[in-house]
Amino acid sequence: MLSIPSLKPLTAAVILCSLAIPFIFLGIGQYGVVGTDEAFYQDIALGMLASGNFLELRSGGAVYVYDTFANAPLQYWARAGVASVLGKSMLSMRILSALSALLAVLVTYRLVLYLGGRRAGLAAGVVLITSFQFLYLHSARTGELEPTVCLLLVSCALLFIRTIDEPSRHWWPHHLLLAVLFNLKAPIVVIPVAAELIAFAVIASARPRLAGWLGWGCAVLPVAVLWHGYQAFQYPDQVRSVFTAVGHQMAGDFAVGPRGGILGRTLYYGQRIIFGGFPYVLIYPLALIAAGRASLPTSGADSQKRRGNLVLLVYLLTIFAFYLGISKVGPWYIVHAYPFLAALVGLYLGGRQVSRDHSWHQLAVWGVVLSLLFWVTPEIAGYNPFSADAYVIPMLTSWRSVPDISPEWGVPALALVIFAGLMVWKRSAKEGLSESLALMLFVLFTGYGAIRCLAPLAYIHHLSPIAALDADLQERVAVGSPLPFPVDVPRTHPWIVNYYFNQDFKLRISAKEERAAYRKPMEYVLLGWKPGRKEQATP
Repeated sequence: MLSIPSLKPLTAAVILCSLAIPFIFLGIGQYGVVGTDEAFYQDIALGMLASGNFLELRSGGAVYVYDTFANAPLQYWARAGVASVLGKSMLSMRILSALSALLAVLVTYRLVLYLGGRRAGLAAGVVLITSFQFLYLHSARTGELEPTVCLLLVSCALLFIRTIDEPSRHWWPHHLLLAVLFNLKAPIVVIPVAAELIAFAVIASARPRLAGWLGWGCAVLPVAVLWHGYQAFQYPDQVRSVFTAVGHQMAGDFAVGPRGGILGRTLYYGQRIIFGGFPYVLIYPLALIAAGRASLPTSGADSQKRRGNLVLLVYLLTIFAFYLGISKVGPWYIVHAYPFLAALVGLYLGGRQVSRDHSWHQLAVWGVVLSLLFWVTPEIAGYNPFSADAYVIPMLTSWRSVPDISPEWGVPALALVIFAGLMVWKRSAKEGLSESLALMLFVLFTGYGAIRCLAPLAYIHHLSPIAALDADLQERVAVGSPLPFPVDVPRTHPWIVNYYFNQDFKLRISAKEERAAYRKPMEYVLLGWKPGRKEQATP
């Protein structure tokens, strides 16, 4: 009987780490800056190294007080440490994000291993490592914060589940992670805290551990707020504006597309997850329903697994509720949900929940799902995720074009054919259908996901115009050729300009720049070397 492999944890971890080489790490130092945030974060870290001041966030001559409270300080210190060893390079910019992504895969595997066993754990790890948006678009292959946030969120969920299950465990490791998250991306700490309070409210057997959770929270809190307290003392006049800005984001309404509010944000993130999570997005609803059923007292599962499934669902729904509720939007925020979605898919496929009772209506649903797998087509060949920031790059799916057959007729027709084939398989396979079907689906969907995730490697040598200019200037310096100042910088975001040129060159906004008052300048000129920088650059 065929089924998803049940591997020992060490073997599964080795396989997942091996898969990470092509999917996460290959070529991460070869393409130029992709996102404004990765350039901004790294420029601040390099500035810390150059100035020796590790208590101030400065880029392009300006102090960023908002980011001082929201996205600091641990990532900048870690980046500075890496850059002190590897120097200024694309690899030093991205290696921490890539490592965090790999660790997030391993922790997701460990979480699902605990909840659903070896098959489910392996399935979840492979699903996550082949989820397109988790790798690209402001994530593992760019030097942004999302993979690290994913790692901390899924680690908090794992430790929370283990601690409420085992009374002998202490809360301090879990709360230490909350403190790390607060000092990495402060607003996000609302997600695990809210999710766990909800879990205490709905899981009666977990409530005896609430006192310990609160007590350790009070003990860790003074350490967690040291950085923010110091910065509030340094910038007392700006603290109110920062909190006002955060308050507006939490309570305001940001119009997305033709509609604003929660509906607009739901459509916004829905479109992104269809593109970024395809093909697994076709399984997400089924996996979500299965996990919901498994968390019910009538499911027949033991109390430990029911609690774990419920915590997993609460975490996932809290992530969605948080980003649908705040007015600040970005296509990358949905990345934080991917480890939990992968966990649900792993539990669904590897936990033998696929067609367990061999009912015809379950097979009919899979007929529709597999038909959509054929008819719905995100861009694969020709899609270069390194060409633009995730905020502006298109994330579109379309219907497959087949001569003389429209999707309106093609989807139900193919679904009917697949359903008939599954019914024939059911009659012949009998007891072996459940696990064999799960294996077929696992191979089919992860194979599709792998093709999507490997296709962009054709573009790992991509250089944007500003990256090409930087390479040209470096080559001129290396051969001793004079630089033709003034040099026009290709139109791009100032944070990217700062990363490439601000440390070495005198910059000026171009006379060609025509900008609205609300927008940052996008046109710059290099006027010459900063004092002493030419000598440092010359071999």
